[in-house]
Amino acid sequence: MAHIAPFRGLRFNPERYRSLRRIITPPYDVISPTEQDRFYLSHQHNVIRLVLAKEAPGDDNGGSRYARAAETYRRLWREDVLVRDERPAIYLYQITYPLRNNGREDRATRTGFICLLKLEDFASGQVKPHERTFSAVKADRLKLISHCRANFCQVFTLYDAGREDVLAVLKAAAPASPEIEFEDRSGTLHALWPVTDPEAHRQAALILRQSSFYVADGHHRYETCLTYRDLMRRRYPEAPARAPFNYTPVYALSMQDQGLTILPTHRLITRLDGFDLEDFLRRAGQCFEVRESPLGQAADLALDLAANGREQTALGLYCGRQPDRVRILKLKAGVMDQLDLHPALKDLDVVVLNQVVYDRLLGLSQEECDDHQRFVYDPDMASALRRVQSGEFELVFLINPTRIEQMKAVADAGLIMPHKSTFFYPKVSSGLVINPIIPSEVVADPLAD
Repeated sequence: MAHIAPFRGLRFNPERYRSLRRIITPPYDVISPTEQDRFYLSHQHNVIRLVLAKEAPGDDNGGSRYARAAETYRRLWREDVLVRDERPAIYLYQITYPLRNNGREDRATRTGFICLLKLEDFASGQVKPHERTFSAVKADRLKLISHCRANFCQVFTLYDAGREDVLAVLKAAAPASPEIEFEDRSGTLHALWPVTDPEAHRQAALILRQSSFYVADGHHRYETCLTYRDLMRRRYPEAPARAPFNYTPVYALSMQDQGLTILPTHRLITRLDGFDLEDFLRRAGQCFEVRESPLGQAADLALDLAANGREQTALGLYCGRQPDRVRILKLKAGVMDQLDLHPALKDLDVVVLNQVVYDRLLGLSQEECDDHQRFVYDPDMASALRRVQSGEFELVFLINPTRIEQMKAVADAGLIMPHKSTFFYPKVSSGLVINPIIPSEVVADPLAD
């Protein structure tokens, strides 16, 4: 069973920071060095100093950016820059965001909530991943959580709404106006309502206890929390089952939410040694129906790719050597049947790209594909095309976004997608609600008699 719980969040003092525009950041793993510098300069209390502190010259002599993050965290709490909510809450969190992709602009609203979720090993089937992780990233995050004893951001999870609406329960118990409301630099409007009613907590926990939670974004963070939980259990063998290190904060969103957006992850390649476009297209004809067309607007190309991919996987190929044209590669029937793969994987565009294009046609190893200097991901087709046209990249493979039902099928089957198969948008911001991990405390049980 899934166990959710309210918690006493640690937040940037609402009396001092009604707007967190200059305080919060995206998750650490999408912040470039240039953006890291910009966040440092935006405000002295920007959460970048906690989630992604900079290296310093003295770090080779016993210091570390993790220790500095911990010292900064404790100082901000001590100085009441960060204040802890007096009552446990589940935080209703709504974002209204601009959706700019392929030259088109729209707005969407996504409503979820932030709570604690009891940590479960993936083998239990209660919490389900869909992407593989990298040990170096988890080691980095483990050092941070071990020094700071806090979660600065949430794991983005999805649940199946079923017949009962958790959001209706939380909205009915929420304050009339959000306690925090602001627009960030990207034009996204954030609104947060702390829901402190124990009866609302109980009803929400009852509704969700038979649900599975799917990790949408934050696989490294979740696995890091599992490792940290095991370390703390050995350190505190007498701690109760509801010790805070047995939980992790999550942003929970219904799979049926109308504001759920998954963007594609187009594959940009810096160089392919010995790559010959005409030879590749000739050999690709064994597996794909290849159609060539003049390069037009990105929005039109995206629609064309989507139309071709409705019944069978379709990939786009744009090469800087022929900047005036693009190819649509539509998978021929029966090609994936030749591979020993689970049916849920055969249906994925990214698996077709990896297994048929990278492995079979280009002869690339998994290690080569994991080289993040040569293989880069961009969710915006217009941006990806420009980066090839500028000469920054040799070519790009364009793909349709993974559908939510595809992700669910893979996770339900206990399988893993290739890295960067999904791009859930927008990301869940860091610093909105912090979860302090104090071993002597006990997490509130919303279902207690």
